[in-house]
Amino acid sequence: MTGNVLITSAAAKVLLVEAFRVAAAGTRQVLAADLHADIPARFSADGFVVLKRSDAPDFVTDLLAKCVAHGVTFVVPTRDGELSVLAEARNLFHSRGITVHVADSGTISICRDKRQFSVFCARHDLPCLPHLDLDAARAALPVYIRPVNGAGGDGARKVETLAALEALEPVYDGYVVNRLVPPWHAASGSGAKEYTVDLLRSLDGTATIGAVVRERIAVAGGESQHGRVVDLPDLEAVARAAGDALGLVGHNTVQLFNCPDAGPLLIEVNPRFGGAANLGIRAGLDSPRRLLLMLDGEPAAFAPPHIRHGMQMFRYKRDILVDSDGRLLDEHP
Repeated sequence: MTGNVLITSAAAKVLLVEAFRVAAAGTRQVLAADLHADIPARFSADGFVVLKRSDAPDFVTDLLAKCVAHGVTFVVPTRDGELSVLAEARNLFHSRGITVHVADSGTISICRDKRQFSVFCARHDLPCLPHLDLDAARAALPVYIRPVNGAGGDGARKVETLAALEALEPVYDGYVVNRLVPPWHAASGSGAKEYTVDLLRSLDGTATIGAVVRERIAVAGGESQHGRVVDLPDLEAVARAAGDALGLVGHNTVQLFNCPDAGPLLIEVNPRFGGAANLGIRAGLDSPRRLLLMLDGEPAAFAPPHIRHGMQMFRYKRDILVDSDGRLLDEHP
């Protein structure tokens, strides 16, 4: 099924656009889409499409019409706010020959609600930090709170005093509250390390193709700035089990702690490409290429990946310069 690829909310996701262009190898166009054209990813894409906000009443019909107009057969949403809307509409897109890189609405609902996710993990014997009710949180101080539907670390913080905790009581249902997991301290050998697993599954949600475990060495704004690919089968096994239980689809971002006392503990699952997915892609998971092969019905999509353990990623900012006519300029003339 050859057709073009549309990456929504492309914004600064230059590396993801570039990865899909490499995977497409000129056989199809990779289009970036966002609310306006003043985004970095536009200059790495084969074309650009302006979309409406995902909460607009006609978002789905507008997106569908533009997919048809541009020959798009694969839509890759990259922002949490789009996932629920597109999960509800994925059968509509499928009826027009368009595959949306999104799980079903039930799975998206569980992943988007951190408290619901905690309950789901308990029911399916998946190791996870349990949500604490107010009485349990009082006994466990200090605790760590996160908005139920938060993203990127927004609103997440440590609560240390009983007064601060009880001040949250009127809005307690809006948070998931966990015991505080101290970060890893190399000198003492105590605390927990945080990891991301890039988990690639079939587009029908029935099988896992591969996984890459990444140690989050330095994090800013909820995204890894320095990461390393590591060989930790226990963490990979937990991520695979979560993928099976949830029926995840395509590329997913699974966050875990690895605790000396409790082993791997799930934090959350983001059922989409994460901000630092490029490391997992380049380390051997090769998700964009495999997803396109799946669309084309190629068995090579399911070949076991060879993962390059020890590979590291260091992120940095980059300027994109354009002239007054919007033409891309060389950075170093």
